[in-house]
Amino acid sequence: MVHESEGLILITPDNNGKVIPGLRVQAWKSVFEEHHLKLLQSRRAILVLFEMNLDPSQHKTDFNYIEDFHQFLYDNRIDYDLVLVLVWDFLYSKKYNDYCDKVGMIKRCNIPEFPINFDLPPYVNGNNYYWMLATKLTSDKGNDNDGHERIILEDFENSLDKFKSKFFLSFNNHEIKHRDDLFKIIIENNLIEKSFFSYLKLKSDTPKSQRIQESISIDESNGTGFLYLNSYCNITTETDVSDCGVYFSEKVFRPIINFQPFILVGNPLSLSILRKYGFKTFSPFIDESYDKEVDYNKRMKMIENEIIRIGGMSLNEIHDWFLGMVDILKHNRKLFEEMEMEHSIYDRQDFYFNKIIKEMQSKL
Repeated sequence: MVHESEGLILITPDNNGKVIPGLRVQAWKSVFEEHHLKLLQSRRAILVLFEMNLDPSQHKTDFNYIEDFHQFLYDNRIDYDLVLVLVWDFLYSKKYNDYCDKVGMIKRCNIPEFPINFDLPPYVNGNNYYWMLATKLTSDKGNDNDGHERIILEDFENSLDKFKSKFFLSFNNHEIKHRDDLFKIIIENNLIEKSFFSYLKLKSDTPKSQRIQESISIDESNGTGFLYLNSYCNITTETDVSDCGVYFSEKVFRPIINFQPFILVGNPLSLSILRKYGFKTFSPFIDESYDKEVDYNKRMKMIENEIIRIGGMSLNEIHDWFLGMVDILKHNRKLFEEMEMEHSIYDRQDFYFNKIIKEMQSKL
Protein backbone atom coordinates (compact mmCIF):
# COMPACT_ATOMS: atom_id res chain seq x y z
CA MET A 1 0.00 0.00 0.00
CA VAL A 2 1.50 3.35 -1.02
CA HIS A 3 0.14 6.63 0.25
CA GLU A 4 1.07 9.92 -1.42
CA SER A 5 0.53 13.34 0.12
CA GLU A 6 2.40 16.59 -0.56
CA GLY A 7 5.67 14.98 -1.53
CA LEU A 8 5.43 12.21 1.05
CA ILE A 9 5.23 8.51 0.26
CA LEU A 10 4.33 6.14 3.05
CA ILE A 11 5.03 2.51 2.34
CA THR A 12 2.94 0.45 4.72
CA PRO A 13 2.97 -3.23 3.80
CA ASP A 14 0.69 -5.24 6.01
CA ASN A 15 -0.56 -8.74 6.34
CA ASN A 16 -4.14 -9.05 7.61
CA GLY A 17 -3.82 -5.75 9.44
CA LYS A 18 -0.44 -6.52 11.04
CA VAL A 19 2.95 -5.22 10.06
CA ILE A 20 5.21 -7.81 8.49
CA PRO A 21 7.99 -8.29 11.07
CA GLY A 22 11.26 -6.81 9.88
CA LEU A 23 9.63 -5.30 6.78
CA ARG A 24 11.95 -7.30 4.51
CA VAL A 25 12.73 -5.76 1.17
CA GLN A 26 10.65 -8.38 -0.66
CA ALA A 27 7.59 -7.26 1.27
CA TRP A 28 7.53 -3.70 0.00
CA LYS A 29 9.52 -3.72 -3.25
CA SER A 30 6.58 -5.09 -5.21
CA VAL A 31 4.33 -2.16 -4.28
CA PHE A 32 6.48 0.39 -6.09
CA GLU A 33 5.18 1.73 -9.34
CA GLU A 34 7.23 3.60 -11.92
CA HIS A 35 5.85 7.00 -11.02
CA HIS A 36 6.74 6.42 -7.35
CA LEU A 37 10.34 5.77 -8.32
CA LYS A 38 10.39 8.85 -10.52
CA LEU A 39 9.17 11.01 -7.63
CA LEU A 40 11.97 9.72 -5.43
CA GLN A 41 14.61 9.88 -8.16
CA SER A 42 13.76 13.52 -8.84
CA ARG A 43 13.77 14.33 -5.08
CA ARG A 44 10.10 15.20 -5.09
CA ALA A 45 9.12 12.72 -2.40
CA ILE A 46 10.25 11.14 0.82
CA LEU A 47 10.19 7.43 1.48
CA VAL A 48 9.01 6.59 4.99
CA LEU A 49 9.27 2.98 6.09
CA PHE A 50 7.71 1.67 9.24
CA GLU A 51 9.75 -1.25 10.53
CA MET A 52 7.68 -2.13 13.55
CA ASN A 53 5.73 -4.92 15.14
CA LEU A 54 3.40 -5.07 18.11
CA ASP A 55 5.57 -7.70 19.81
CA PRO A 56 9.20 -6.57 20.24
CA SER A 57 10.26 -10.16 20.92
CA GLN A 58 9.37 -10.89 17.28
CA HIS A 59 11.41 -7.92 16.12
CA LYS A 60 14.93 -9.15 16.82
CA THR A 61 17.33 -6.99 14.88
CA ASP A 62 18.52 -8.79 11.78
CA PHE A 63 20.47 -6.58 9.41
CA ASN A 64 20.93 -9.18 6.69
CA TYR A 65 18.38 -7.38 4.57
CA ILE A 66 19.99 -3.94 4.96
CA GLU A 67 22.51 -4.58 2.20
CA ASP A 68 19.67 -5.57 -0.15
CA PHE A 69 17.76 -2.47 0.84
CA HIS A 70 20.76 -0.20 0.25
CA GLN A 71 21.37 -1.94 -3.08
CA PHE A 72 17.75 -1.27 -4.07
CA LEU A 73 18.24 2.44 -3.36
CA TYR A 74 21.51 2.46 -5.31
CA ASP A 75 20.11 0.58 -8.31
CA ASN A 76 17.13 2.94 -8.52
CA ARG A 77 19.18 6.10 -7.93
CA ILE A 78 17.28 7.03 -4.77
CA ASP A 79 19.21 9.28 -2.40
CA TYR A 80 19.62 7.77 1.04
CA ASP A 81 18.88 11.06 2.81
CA LEU A 82 15.31 10.89 1.49
CA VAL A 83 14.60 7.66 3.35
CA LEU A 84 13.21 7.69 6.87
CA VAL A 85 12.92 4.45 8.85
CA LEU A 86 10.79 4.51 12.00
CA VAL A 87 11.56 1.68 14.38
CA TRP A 88 9.96 0.62 17.65
CA ASP A 89 13.27 0.31 19.45
CA PHE A 90 15.22 2.96 21.35
CA LEU A 91 18.50 1.19 20.50
CA TYR A 92 17.89 0.64 16.79
CA SER A 93 19.57 3.82 15.54
CA LYS A 94 22.82 2.91 17.28
CA LYS A 95 22.64 -0.72 16.14
CA TYR A 96 22.05 0.37 12.54
CA ASN A 97 24.99 2.78 12.54
CA ASP A 98 27.24 0.24 14.25
CA TYR A 99 26.34 -2.29 11.57
CA CYS A 100 27.02 0.20 8.76
CA ASP A 101 30.40 1.02 10.34
CA LYS A 102 31.23 -2.68 10.55
CA VAL A 103 30.51 -3.43 6.88
CA GLY A 104 31.76 -0.10 5.54
CA MET A 105 28.43 1.43 4.46
CA ILE A 106 28.99 5.16 4.13
CA LYS A 107 25.60 6.29 2.82
CA ARG A 108 22.85 5.78 5.36
CA CYS A 109 19.14 6.26 5.86
CA ASN A 110 17.63 8.47 8.53
CA ILE A 111 16.78 6.48 11.66
CA PRO A 112 15.94 8.96 14.42
CA GLU A 113 16.12 8.25 18.12
CA PHE A 114 12.66 8.76 19.54
CA PRO A 115 12.45 11.14 22.50
CA ILE A 116 11.48 9.43 25.71
CA ASN A 117 8.59 11.79 26.38
CA PHE A 118 6.71 10.21 23.52
CA ASP A 119 6.76 6.90 25.37
CA LEU A 120 6.31 4.94 22.15
CA PRO A 121 7.01 5.90 18.58
CA PRO A 122 4.10 5.58 16.19
CA TYR A 123 3.73 2.11 14.76
CA VAL A 124 1.61 0.69 12.02
CA ASN A 125 -1.27 -1.62 12.78
CA GLY A 126 -3.71 -1.80 9.90
CA ASN A 127 -4.88 1.75 9.24
CA ASN A 128 -3.75 3.18 12.58
CA TYR A 129 -0.51 4.99 11.77
CA TYR A 130 0.02 7.31 14.70
CA TRP A 131 -1.40 5.49 17.71
CA MET A 132 0.77 6.00 20.78
CA LEU A 133 0.61 4.72 24.33
CA ALA A 134 1.57 8.14 25.63
CA THR A 135 -2.15 8.95 25.60
CA LYS A 136 -2.66 6.21 28.21
CA LEU A 137 -0.57 8.01 30.77
CA THR A 138 -2.94 10.73 31.85
CA SER A 139 -6.23 12.51 31.26
CA ASP A 140 -7.71 15.84 32.32
CA LYS A 141 -9.06 14.20 35.48
CA GLY A 142 -5.65 13.06 36.65
CA ASN A 143 -6.13 9.42 35.71
CA ASP A 144 -4.64 7.47 32.86
CA ASN A 145 -6.93 5.53 30.56
CA ASP A 146 -6.38 2.39 32.63
CA GLY A 147 -7.73 4.08 35.74
CA HIS A 148 -4.42 4.81 37.48
CA GLU A 149 -4.54 7.96 39.55
CA ARG A 150 -1.80 10.54 39.65
CA ILE A 151 -0.63 11.39 43.15
CA ILE A 152 -0.31 15.11 43.83
CA LEU A 153 2.92 16.41 45.36
CA GLU A 154 1.25 17.58 48.56
CA ASP A 155 -0.15 14.11 49.29
CA PHE A 156 3.25 12.56 48.63
CA GLU A 157 5.01 14.95 50.99
CA ASN A 158 2.38 14.47 53.69
CA SER A 159 2.91 10.72 53.53
CA LEU A 160 6.65 10.81 54.18
CA ASP A 161 6.46 10.74 57.98
CA LYS A 162 4.16 7.71 58.01
CA PHE A 163 5.10 4.04 57.70
CA LYS A 164 3.65 2.32 54.65
CA SER A 165 1.66 -0.91 54.93
CA LYS A 166 3.42 -2.85 52.13
CA PHE A 167 6.96 -3.20 50.88
CA PHE A 168 6.10 -3.88 47.22
CA LEU A 169 3.52 -2.90 44.62
CA SER A 170 3.27 -4.82 41.36
CA PHE A 171 0.49 -4.73 38.76
CA ASN A 172 0.50 -7.72 36.41
CA ASN A 173 -2.15 -8.43 33.85
CA HIS A 174 -2.13 -11.38 31.46
CA GLU A 175 0.12 -14.36 31.88
CA ILE A 176 3.64 -14.14 30.45
CA LYS A 177 6.63 -16.19 31.53
CA HIS A 178 8.50 -13.33 33.22
CA ARG A 179 5.40 -12.50 35.27
CA ASP A 180 5.09 -16.15 36.21
CA ASP A 181 8.73 -16.05 37.29
CA LEU A 182 8.17 -12.91 39.35
CA PHE A 183 5.07 -14.42 41.00
CA LYS A 184 7.10 -17.48 41.98
CA ILE A 185 9.77 -15.22 43.50
CA ILE A 186 7.17 -13.43 45.62
CA ILE A 187 5.43 -16.65 46.71
CA GLU A 188 8.51 -18.77 47.35
CA ASN A 189 10.15 -16.07 49.45
CA ASN A 190 7.03 -15.44 51.55
CA LEU A 191 6.69 -11.86 50.35
CA ILE A 192 3.06 -11.92 49.27
CA GLU A 193 1.89 -10.56 52.63
CA LYS A 194 4.32 -7.68 52.20
CA SER A 195 2.99 -6.86 48.73
CA PHE A 196 0.15 -5.33 46.83
CA PHE A 197 0.41 -7.84 43.99
CA SER A 198 -1.98 -8.54 41.13
CA TYR A 199 -1.74 -11.26 38.52
CA LEU A 200 -4.90 -11.60 36.45
CA LYS A 201 -3.62 -14.20 34.02
CA LEU A 202 -6.11 -13.50 31.24
CA LYS A 203 -4.19 -15.51 28.68
CA SER A 204 -1.08 -17.64 28.54
CA ASP A 205 1.93 -18.26 26.38
CA THR A 206 3.47 -20.34 29.15
CA PRO A 207 3.52 -24.15 28.81
CA LYS A 208 0.83 -25.76 30.96
CA SER A 209 3.44 -27.77 32.87
CA GLN A 210 5.07 -24.51 34.01
CA ARG A 211 1.89 -22.52 34.59
CA ILE A 212 0.96 -21.03 37.95
CA GLN A 213 -2.68 -21.76 38.67
CA GLU A 214 -3.61 -18.88 40.98
CA SER A 215 -4.97 -15.55 39.87
CA ILE A 216 -4.84 -12.77 42.44
CA SER A 217 -6.03 -9.20 42.38
CA ILE A 218 -5.48 -6.02 44.39
CA ASP A 219 -8.28 -4.30 46.24
CA GLU A 220 -8.46 -0.97 44.43
CA SER A 221 -11.56 0.26 46.26
CA ASN A 222 -9.52 3.09 47.82
CA GLY A 223 -8.02 4.00 44.45
CA THR A 224 -4.62 3.29 42.95
CA GLY A 225 -3.23 6.44 44.57
CA PHE A 226 -3.72 4.77 47.96
CA LEU A 227 -1.68 1.79 46.75
CA TYR A 228 1.24 3.96 45.61
CA LEU A 229 1.22 6.02 48.80
CA ASN A 230 1.14 2.89 50.96
CA SER A 231 3.94 0.87 49.40
CA TYR A 232 7.69 1.45 49.17
CA CYS A 233 8.92 -0.14 45.95
CA ASN A 234 7.34 -0.88 42.60
CA ILE A 235 8.21 -4.07 40.74
CA THR A 236 7.36 -3.14 37.17
CA THR A 237 6.91 -5.89 34.60
CA GLU A 238 7.16 -4.56 31.08
CA THR A 239 5.53 -6.25 28.11
CA ASP A 240 8.81 -7.57 26.73
CA VAL A 241 12.01 -8.82 28.39
CA SER A 242 13.96 -9.99 25.33
CA ASP A 243 17.33 -8.62 24.28
CA CYS A 244 15.89 -7.52 20.92
CA GLY A 245 15.96 -3.82 21.78
CA VAL A 246 14.48 -1.42 24.33
CA TYR A 247 10.75 -0.91 24.47
CA PHE A 248 8.75 1.24 26.91
CA SER A 249 5.02 1.14 27.47
CA GLU A 250 3.02 3.22 29.93
CA LYS A 251 3.93 0.74 32.67
CA VAL A 252 7.40 2.10 33.40
CA PHE A 253 6.07 5.65 33.73
CA ARG A 254 3.42 4.85 36.34
CA PRO A 255 5.88 4.66 39.26
CA ILE A 256 7.69 7.71 37.88
CA ILE A 257 4.44 9.67 37.88
CA ASN A 258 3.58 8.43 41.38
CA PHE A 259 6.85 9.05 43.26
CA GLN A 260 7.91 5.44 43.61
CA PRO A 261 11.28 3.73 43.12
CA PHE A 262 11.12 0.65 40.95
CA ILE A 263 12.81 -2.55 39.92
CA LEU A 264 12.21 -2.98 36.19
CA VAL A 265 11.62 -6.43 34.74
CA GLY A 266 12.10 -5.47 31.11
CA ASN A 267 14.65 -5.33 28.30
CA PRO A 268 18.33 -5.14 29.23
CA LEU A 269 19.70 -1.57 29.10
CA SER A 270 16.26 -0.08 29.77
CA LEU A 271 17.50 1.86 32.80
CA SER A 272 20.44 3.23 30.83
CA ILE A 273 18.01 4.60 28.21
CA LEU A 274 15.92 6.26 30.93
CA ARG A 275 19.06 7.89 32.33
CA LYS A 276 20.04 9.03 28.85
CA TYR A 277 16.86 11.10 28.69
CA GLY A 278 17.41 12.68 32.09
CA PHE A 279 15.62 10.37 34.50
CA LYS A 280 17.48 9.25 37.59
CA THR A 281 17.42 5.61 38.62
CA PHE A 282 18.05 4.22 42.08
CA SER A 283 21.61 2.99 42.50
CA PRO A 284 23.05 2.57 45.15
CA PHE A 285 19.70 2.14 46.93
CA ILE A 286 18.90 -0.62 44.43
CA ASP A 287 21.59 -2.77 42.85
CA GLU A 288 20.84 -2.06 39.20
CA SER A 289 23.60 -4.22 37.73
CA TYR A 290 20.80 -6.48 36.44
CA ASP A 291 20.11 -3.88 33.74
CA LYS A 292 23.36 -4.75 31.95
CA GLU A 293 22.79 -8.51 32.00
CA VAL A 294 21.61 -9.78 28.61
CA ASP A 295 20.89 -13.36 29.67
CA TYR A 296 17.28 -13.47 30.89
CA ASN A 297 17.75 -16.19 33.53
CA LYS A 298 20.78 -14.49 35.03
CA ARG A 299 19.00 -11.13 34.98
CA MET A 300 15.97 -12.56 36.77
CA LYS A 301 18.20 -14.14 39.42
CA MET A 302 19.85 -10.77 40.05
CA ILE A 303 16.41 -9.18 40.32
CA GLU A 304 15.30 -11.93 42.70
CA ASN A 305 18.31 -11.32 44.94
CA GLU A 306 17.49 -7.64 45.15
CA ILE A 307 13.81 -8.28 45.89
CA ILE A 308 14.81 -10.68 48.68
CA ARG A 309 17.27 -8.14 50.10
CA ILE A 310 14.73 -5.33 50.16
CA GLY A 311 11.99 -7.64 51.41
CA GLY A 312 14.21 -8.67 54.30
CA MET A 313 14.54 -5.16 55.69
CA SER A 314 12.83 -4.10 58.86
CA LEU A 315 10.06 -1.52 58.61
CA ASN A 316 12.39 1.18 59.97
CA GLU A 317 15.11 0.19 57.50
CA ILE A 318 12.91 0.26 54.42
CA HIS A 319 11.32 3.54 55.49
CA ASP A 320 14.75 5.18 55.81
CA TRP A 321 15.75 3.53 52.52
CA PHE A 322 12.73 5.13 50.83
CA LEU A 323 13.35 8.57 52.36
CA GLY A 324 16.85 8.49 50.93
CA MET A 325 15.36 8.57 47.41
CA VAL A 326 12.85 11.40 47.84
CA ASP A 327 14.92 13.88 45.81
CA ILE A 328 15.24 11.33 42.98
CA LEU A 329 11.50 10.67 43.01
CA LYS A 330 10.70 14.39 42.86
CA HIS A 331 13.20 14.93 40.06
CA ASN A 332 11.67 12.16 37.94
CA ARG A 333 8.12 13.40 38.43
CA LYS A 334 9.15 16.97 37.60
CA LEU A 335 11.03 15.87 34.47
CA PHE A 336 8.08 13.83 33.26
CA GLU A 337 5.74 16.80 33.72
CA GLU A 338 8.14 19.09 31.87
CA MET A 339 8.22 16.65 28.98
CA GLU A 340 4.46 16.39 29.13
CA MET A 341 4.05 20.16 29.02
CA GLU A 342 6.36 20.49 26.03
CA HIS A 343 3.77 18.81 23.85
CA SER A 344 0.35 17.95 25.14
CA ILE A 345 -0.91 14.42 24.71
CA TYR A 346 -3.27 15.74 22.07
CA ASP A 347 -0.66 17.02 19.63
CA ARG A 348 2.66 15.37 20.57
CA GLN A 349 2.38 12.51 18.10
CA ASP A 350 1.58 14.75 15.16
CA PHE A 351 4.18 17.29 16.27
CA TYR A 352 7.02 14.83 16.42
CA PHE A 353 6.16 13.02 13.21
CA ASN A 354 5.60 16.27 11.33
CA LYS A 355 8.82 17.76 12.71
CA ILE A 356 10.85 14.91 11.22
CA ILE A 357 9.00 15.10 7.90
CA LYS A 358 9.46 18.87 7.62
CA GLU A 359 13.18 18.52 8.22
CA MET A 360 13.38 15.98 5.41
CA GLN A 361 11.09 17.97 3.09
CA SER A 362 13.50 20.88 3.36
CA LYS A 363 15.93 18.71 1.37
CA LEU A 364 13.55 18.42 -1.59
